[in-house]
Amino acid sequence: MTTKKKRDTYNVLALSDLHPGPPTSILPPISASPTLQREKRRRDGKTHIQEEFQREAYKRWRQMIQRVESINRAHGMRKVDALFLVGDLADGTNDRGKGDDVGIMDRKVQVGVAADLIRQIEFDRAFAVVGTDYHTGHNPGLDRMVADEVGAEWEVDMDVTVGGVVFNLAHASGTSSVAPIPPGLQREAKDTRATAKDFGAVDVIIRAHEHHPKMFWEGGQYVFVLPGWKTRDGYVQKKPFRRRFYPQLGGLHIIIKGGVVAEWEFILFPVSRKHVIKRYVVK
Repeated sequence: MTTKKKRDTYNVLALSDLHPGPPTSILPPISASPTLQREKRRRDGKTHIQEEFQREAYKRWRQMIQRVESINRAHGMRKVDALFLVGDLADGTNDRGKGDDVGIMDRKVQVGVAADLIRQIEFDRAFAVVGTDYHTGHNPGLDRMVADEVGAEWEVDMDVTVGGVVFNLAHASGTSSVAPIPPGLQREAKDTRATAKDFGAVDVIIRAHEHHPKMFWEGGQYVFVLPGWKTRDGYVQKKPFRRRFYPQLGGLHIIIKGGVVAEWEFILFPVSRKHVIKRYVVK
């Protein structure tokens, strides 16, 4: 897939892991969500109220959008040329977590809320890939449903060319981990170079799933892992890597000039510690 515009400067915004559904994930206020407004009418005035973390995350969401708009204006651009939605756009019933922590069980409401958030971004074209099976499900998966809602192209993985730069999108490396540079992702980067004759060359690899930003440069390729919009849930709290999982909120914005990556920025917001781990003091 190739965007059709011909000019010198383009921009990309990459987002993932919105996970609306549990109180540990972003949720807009009712005033900013047509989906929640319809749900309130349908339920005779009963509605989903933002938890404290959700208010914090939504505030950061709006700040991220404002930052993207500011950067684009400085480069003479009005909107995002290519919006990458890199999986886990809704939380589902969270089978692996045995349904713990899920506040909004209705999958259609989760999909609608994710679409409401995404529509706040002014973009030209959008591209979405499938997330984690135990979150997003099958036939159709929730990521596919969100993609359809916002008019995004959808695949399991894909290459997208923007301004002459080729991006490879998939949700998670085969052995995604909390390591600073995941070994599985290093292997995957080498595979893209080794198979360039067959599949075509790739300039930038973008993955997600870890809710924590990473970037490394290898063999002439940028490799990014995206932050997310969910803090630790009950499932993560039970895992051995619980103390190595410190999520950050945000997205990745990239400026392309003259067919190369000219600048990039992780637009990041730390999660308040009180929303990551409960701390008690006995006096």
